[in-house]
Amino acid sequence: MDGTRALEVTLDLPGRYREFVTIDPEAVHWLVPDTVKAERPTWLSVPAADVAPALRAFADGGLRQIGTLDYLMSISLAEHPVRPVPEGYHVRSALAGSVLRVEVVDGNGEVAARGLAGLAGEDAVAHGIVTEAAHRRRGLGSVVMSTLCREATAHGATTGLLCAVPDGEKLYTALGWTKRAQFVTGAVPTSGS
Repeated sequence: MDGTRALEVTLDLPGRYREFVTIDPEAVHWLVPDTVKAERPTWLSVPAADVAPALRAFADGGLRQIGTLDYLMSISLAEHPVRPVPEGYHVRSALAGSVLRVEVVDGNGEVAARGLAGLAGEDAVAHGIVTEAAHRRRGLGSVVMSTLCREATAHGATTGLLCAVPDGEKLYTALGWTKRAQFVTGAVPTSGS
């Protein structure tokens, strides 16, 4: 695929084998048919100032919107606030290849919060930030983000990027992240969806 028009990522996940990502509004029109006719489950994601044209192209071409209208956000990693680990918890972090993993663990050894970041040159792309229900409202998501940003900086990254769902957008805004674009994803409807 022409990397100047779209990025193709193989995820090999159940229901999401591959994903196309494009910021080119014209590319959406030829990626929708490629997404629909893909042999394995494929998603199409489009960050844009206005995603309405992409949503129309999805509907016209046979894709349905996955999830909510999300936001592409960024931050200078040097500006990300440092958050202390609350009493009774500790942090584990590891780098495997270009993926940073962070876990906040309680006194019983149970993972209370977690997240990861993919490192690509000077960029760190945060993903999968989760706090378990029994541990919410203690700032653990902020601890995960703070740790990911510090670790990414130590490995040469300078800019943080992420795609935030509406609830997460509130946390990231409070931590200094800036909305850069709307973000929408489409896929072929499956039975029961």
